[in-house]
Amino acid sequence: DPATCSGPTGPFAHVYVTITDVQANVSATAASTDSGWQDLTPGLSSQPKQIDLLGQANNQCFLATLGDTSQLQAGNYQQIRMILADNSATVANNACNGSSNCVVLSSDNSVHTLLLSSESKTGLKIPSGQIASGGFNIAAGQTKDLDIDFNTCESIVQEGNGQYRLKPVLHAGEVSTTSTSINGKVLDAATGNPLNGQAMVALEQPDSTGVDRVVMATLTGTDGSFVFCPIPSG
Repeated sequence: DPATCSGPTGPFAHVYVTITDVQANVSATAASTDSGWQDLTPGLSSQPKQIDLLGQANNQCFLATLGDTSQLQAGNYQQIRMILADNSATVANNACNGSSNCVVLSSDNSVHTLLLSSESKTGLKIPSGQIASGGFNIAAGQTKDLDIDFNTCESIVQEGNGQYRLKPVLHAGEVSTTSTSINGKVLDAATGNPLNGQAMVALEQPDSTGVDRVVMATLTGTDGSFVFCPIPSG
C-alpha cells in the first residue's frame, strides 16, 4: 500500500479482518461449492485468526502462523480464497470492539465495523487472472512462498451513510521456492507412520565459536509434519 493509505497521514491506522479458512483449487472455473477445494487451514474455523492488513511486519508466512502444516496435493493451483468471519462471530483478542472486521481511523483512533458482502460465505477470491502466470505449481514435497497483495485502501469503500465496506482487490504471485521456509515430516523409521505423539524439531546454526545453537524449535503435527517459517539466513 502507498504511504497515503496508512497513518499518520493516511486515513487508516489499522484494517483488521478475521480469517476462518484458506483454500486453493486447481480449477480456474471452480465455483465456491466445488468439491476440489483444498483446505489449507483445517481447524481454523473454530479459532479464527484476526490480522491487521496494514501490519506488514506481522503478516510474514501467514499460513504458517495459523498453526497448520497440511500439505497440498501436487498440481497447478489456479484459485485461492480466504473466507472471512461474519461480523457477529466471536473472536479471541478482538481489536474491533465486538465486530470481527473493522477499520481504525488515523484521525481519532475510532473503530468502525468493516461491512462484508459475500466474503464471509464464498471468500475473498484470487482467480487465475490475478495470479502471476495464471497459477502456481506445487510438486510433491515442495515448499512455495506466495505473496498475496491486498490493496487495502483500494479495497475499502466509504458508503453514503458513512459506513465502510470491503470490496477486495487482491493479487497473488510466487515469490520464491524454499528460500524462507523449511518443511517436512517426522516418521517412524520402522513403520513409515507418524510417531505416537509429538516430536520436537529444532533448527540449529553454529555460533561464533562453532557451537551449534538452536535458533527455532517447533512441535510436529498429528501427521508428523512441521514447518519453520520464516527462517533466518545461513
